[in-house]
Amino acid sequence: MAINSMVRYTVPSVPRIYEIGHIVSNRYADRRQRGMLPILWACGVCWGWESDYLIEMLGVSFCEPTCAPNATVVVMNSWHNRGRGNTFARKQIVQNGRGKIPILFHKSDEHCDSAAFENEFYPRFELVLRQYRCGRKYAARSRGEVRVVPLGYMTNMFNGNKSTRYMGAPGHRNYVWAFAGNAQKSTDRKAMLRALNLTRPHLLHDTGVRKAGPLAAHQVHTLYRRAVFVPSPAGANLDCFRNSEAVIAGAVPVVVASKGAIENAFGPAATRPRFLYANSWPAAAVAMKQLLATPATLMTQQQILALWWQRQMKTSKMSVAH
Repeated sequence: MAINSMVRYTVPSVPRIYEIGHIVSNRYADRRQRGMLPILWACGVCWGWESDYLIEMLGVSFCEPTCAPNATVVVMNSWHNRGRGNTFARKQIVQNGRGKIPILFHKSDEHCDSAAFENEFYPRFELVLRQYRCGRKYAARSRGEVRVVPLGYMTNMFNGNKSTRYMGAPGHRNYVWAFAGNAQKSTDRKAMLRALNLTRPHLLHDTGVRKAGPLAAHQVHTLYRRAVFVPSPAGANLDCFRNSEAVIAGAVPVVVASKGAIENAFGPAATRPRFLYANSWPAAAVAMKQLLATPATLMTQQQILALWWQRQMKTSKMSVAH
């Protein structure tokens, strides 16, 4: 079943201020003024797809491009994506001399090509939070503490509210799987369609065939909430925003790759998130049907994923606060 229009998913409105490179949440600012929150703030490359997620995950009050000596978190992306925020952040790091800044949030390293960046900057921080694991290249980290966090979700998906307020309930869904995006973009996406096309009912919003425009972020969330699974074909990296967005919606992400590639992107089997992993899309289709045949097992997996996301948000905030 093709979906070309979606019913708007309404969430409570929250007054917010957006400027170029400057993100302020009035909700956090008001609470801080009343003494309900510590003054925690981030600086650097604050804008981008994950700006709302950055505020929620770090638990900071606001984020702005200019870095001052009392910044709690410095946000930087890899040097292949140079920007004004990086320039400000680098200047502050240099001015700080040999003293360490509390936390670095390193984003947008999906190509795993930031070894020089890591060597230059990681030792200057007490804690490094990075979005991509890139285990094969950076497995030998020994300079300070480095933690991998989920990629996050698109800005405006929850109208500035916390994702944990809109977690999809586990259990029965009307559709087996849902996908939004250009399904013709790569050979892997085409293979996904061939293997999953007969797994029905499903929701497909394919911008590559029907010339449909991309869905708004809140519409993507609505789409995923209606399905049990969200197939997540590989891009520059196996991990992507779609995985986190699926978990928040209560769906199970489906990741297809070799065993080695999966471990490189998500870690060993004992510690990686409980997505559905397979070595081919036909094998993924079989695994999806098997999981659907055992509702209790499926619900347990959905619950485990929800707890994983909530724990990630809580742990990250505690790391920043302390």
